[in-house]
Amino acid sequence: WASEPSTYTGSNGASSARTFSAGSRLRAQPCNCDSNPADASAQARQAHPRPGTAQPLASIPGIPAIVMHKVLSDRRHVLTRDDQGSVALWDVLSGAQVESYGKVDMDAQELKLFEARHCPSWFTADHRLGQLAISLEPPHCFNAEEYSQGLGDAEAPEDAKVNLGKVVLECVFAKWKHQLLQQAQEGATAQGPPPQLNLKAGEEQGVEGAFYPHAWPRFWHGVHPAVILTTAGGHPMRLLISGFTGMELEPDDIPAWVGDVVLRNMVVAPKEAKFAFILLPAEGSPSLPPLQQTKLNAPRILQVRKVAIYCASKLSDIAMPLDVHPVYLRRPADASPDPEPSSQAAPRYELELTCNGLAVPFEMSLSSVKKFIWCKSDDVVFHYRVRDALHPAPLPKIEPPK
Repeated sequence: WASEPSTYTGSNGASSARTFSAGSRLRAQPCNCDSNPADASAQARQAHPRPGTAQPLASIPGIPAIVMHKVLSDRRHVLTRDDQGSVALWDVLSGAQVESYGKVDMDAQELKLFEARHCPSWFTADHRLGQLAISLEPPHCFNAEEYSQGLGDAEAPEDAKVNLGKVVLECVFAKWKHQLLQQAQEGATAQGPPPQLNLKAGEEQGVEGAFYPHAWPRFWHGVHPAVILTTAGGHPMRLLISGFTGMELEPDDIPAWVGDVVLRNMVVAPKEAKFAFILLPAEGSPSLPPLQQTKLNAPRILQVRKVAIYCASKLSDIAMPLDVHPVYLRRPADASPDPEPSSQAAPRYELELTCNGLAVPFEMSLSSVKKFIWCKSDDVVFHYRVRDALHPAPLPKIEPPK
C-alpha cells in the first residue's frame, strides 16, 4: 500500500519471485587461432545438446496478468483488462473482483457503468505487477466520505458518515491492532494496558478467524490481499493482512500516521467536507415565498433528496404544505415506489427542485450536482416551485466525460 513490491503474487497469496541476471563477468580466455572450425562446431553441440522433445509434456498456466485499468467515477470501483482480453470489475472496499464481463470492449463497458457521481480522488491504482494495486498516502487518502447506510450498514444512523481511507486502513491493519491488544493485555500491570493504544478489551473480537467484524470492507472474506509497506530504513515489507504478529514496530515497520489512525483513532476529515448552496423560489412562482434562510451549508455527500425534504418541511412550517415528488436518473433499488394516482383523491401539490432549469435527480449528491449540472465555480443555486404535472422540468442529459 505504500511502495512497489519486489515479488509477483498470485491470487492464492503464493509468492513467485523472479530473478533476472543483467550481466556477468567473463574471464578472458586464450584464443586458439589454429583450431579447426568443424571441431569448434562439434564442441558447441556437445556443450549445448539439442532437447529431447520440441514440445512440453505438460504446462501449468499462470493467472492472466492485468494490463490495463480505469478508475470509475464513483472512486470505489476499478475496471481492468487482462492479457487474455477479459474485462472485470473490482471493488476497492472489498479488495476483490466483484464482476467478470468476459472478452468485451473495455471502453464500452466503462460507458455502461458510468454514473453521474462525483467523489474526490483518495487512492492511486496501478497494474505494474500484473495485478491491481491500491496505494494510500496521507492526507490524500482521507479525501472521501460516504454515508454508512450507503455502504450497506442498515443499522447505522441515517446521518452517520465514514471516511473511506480510514475504514480501509482499519480493516487492513485489524490483525496488527488485535495482536498488539493481546500482547498489552498479557503484559499489563495493575495500571492496565498502555494508554497510547486506547483500546477496549475484546474490541476486535468478531466471527471466528476474523479481526474486523463489520460488514464492510470485506477484506477478510475469500483471498486475503497483501499489504506492502516501506520501512523507516527504506526497505519494502510485504505481508498478507492475516500475517501480522504484533511484532511490527511503529514507526520502524508501520508508519506513524497509520498508527495514529488505526491505534489511536485519530479523527480525519476531508479538506472540503462542507458545501455551500442557495435555495430560492423559482421565477414565476409568486405563490411560494423565500425561506427564512436561503444560503445553507451541508456535507458535500448530502443527497438532493434531503434538500427537497428540508425545503418541503420549511414550507410546511409557514402553512404551505407540498408533497415531495422524487425524480431519478437511475432509480435506486431501495427507492420507494411512486403512489398510484386516484381519481377520488383531492389534487395534491408537489414540490419540484431545479438547478439551471433542469430537474435535479434525487440520487445525486451536492458535489455531483455542482460538477454535472451547475458547472460553475460559485455556489450552486437550487430553485423550488410547484410541479406542473403536464410540463415538468426536464431531467439532465449527462454524458460521460471524454
